[in-house]
Amino acid sequence: MRVRIVDAKTAKNPIARAVARKKLSDAMLTFKLWMYTRSDGDPCADRLDDISLMLATLGVAAELDPKIGGDDARVRVLRGGLSACQQLLISDKWDTTQTVAIDRAVECGEELNRIVGTQYIAQANAMRQEIFMEVATQ
Repeated sequence: MRVRIVDAKTAKNPIARAVARKKLSDAMLTFKLWMYTRSDGDPCADRLDDISLMLATLGVAAELDPKIGGDDARVRVLRGGLSACQQLLISDKWDTTQTVAIDRAVECGEELNRIVGTQYIAQANAMRQEIFMEVATQ
C-alpha cells in the first residue's frame, strides 16, 4: 500500500477525487484486516510505514482545513494512533495492545478523508516527503 501524490488535475476532477478516496478507503480496510490478524512480535514495519504516512498526511490536511483544524477530536485521536505506529515502527514487532489506538486512528482517518477539502489533501500530499521525514525522526 503506497500513498500516491494527488496532482492539481486530479484534485480538480470530481471523479478522480472519488476514485482516490475509494482507493484510500479500501487501503485502510485492508490494513485493518491485516492488523487484526497479527500476533505479538510479528514484524510490522513495512505496513506501519505506509499507514503512518497516510495518517500523517490526512492529519496535516485536516489541520490545514480551517473548518476542521488541529483541535478537532478526530485529529487528536489520529495523532494518538500515529504515536502508537511510531513506537511499533521503532521495534518492528507488533504489540496487540496498540491495536485499538491504531484502529481508532484509521477510523478517524477514514472520516477525515471524506470531509477534508481536496485542496488541503493535495497540499498535504505535496508536503508528504517533509511529513515522512518528521514521522521517521520522532
